[in-house]
Amino acid sequence: MWQYKLIVALRQSYRYSGGMFGTLLNEEVVAVKVEFVETGNLEQTLIKVEGLREPVSLMHITDAHCIEVDDREGKDVLEEHLRYNEWIVRKNDYDLHGGVSPRYRVESVLKLCNFRQVDATVLTGDMMLYPSFANLDFLRQALKTLQSPYLFTLGNHDWQYRHMPWNDETRELYYPRFYEFTNNNPAFQAMEIGGIRLLAVDNSNYQITDEQLAFVREQLADGAPCLLFLHIPLYIPSLVEDIEHLWGAPIMMAAPGWQPERQSKWMVRDAEESTKSFHSMVTGGEFGNLLAIFCGHVHFSHKDEFAPGRFQYVTRAFFSGGYRWIKLVPM
Repeated sequence: MWQYKLIVALRQSYRYSGGMFGTLLNEEVVAVKVEFVETGNLEQTLIKVEGLREPVSLMHITDAHCIEVDDREGKDVLEEHLRYNEWIVRKNDYDLHGGVSPRYRVESVLKLCNFRQVDATVLTGDMMLYPSFANLDFLRQALKTLQSPYLFTLGNHDWQYRHMPWNDETRELYYPRFYEFTNNNPAFQAMEIGGIRLLAVDNSNYQITDEQLAFVREQLADGAPCLLFLHIPLYIPSLVEDIEHLWGAPIMMAAPGWQPERQSKWMVRDAEESTKSFHSMVTGGEFGNLLAIFCGHVHFSHKDEFAPGRFQYVTRAFFSGGYRWIKLVPM
């Protein structure tokens, strides 16, 4: 197992000289050479990385939608839970693989993480359908069984009860419930595993703040190979058709083309300047050491090029049995 370092503060200097993977020349990071190998398996991604000394194995889990509640919740939450359970039964949403509950799936995949001896596990949001005490208790106990470090970032369901407004104020209200899972900073985190830097950024409101933009830019600036983990996919033209077909709206970050009534229904506001800058920075290929992006939210598996020679991987919803085993190996 790799030792890992959790990065909790911004470094003071962007300058980097020499090192294992890249250098800064005229303030530009030299691209890390990678090869994306087709595996024929939607649940497995293999990336060859130049300069990597040893293989790194990661598990990506997203959209489990756990629905644990108990009598610590108020009447509104309990009624909401009953209505949702009835809807699930009618929709047969959790019967794609034999009617297995989200709770059982989470317990099983964490055992799989231990069996495969992954170097880290990354959870990119909507692990729960609402921030109930029982959901949080379950997640806490489940993550204690992991034998590897983990990163956790939030999805749009994690911080909202359905009877409450879906807005930034509600997210701020429930952020503290996730401090223990996010090193007291749900907005952004970074971890280094075997020479690979993992960045987790909360874009669960379809936006990126100035602080998050500065953090990601700073983390990319020293040339280390990075993977970016988000809940909501970045807008990529080749992803639009499949998302529109399933959801009837372009539910991606910084997506153009929203019809006003659909945008109002989804409560997605126009991309802010910091969000546009983030999208331009990433899709413009400004940092050649950003190897790949991994996200969820739309519940199906997809692979799209977000910059020349770099791919965004959408992972299938875990409530329907989806996950992604990411393997990085020396080129």
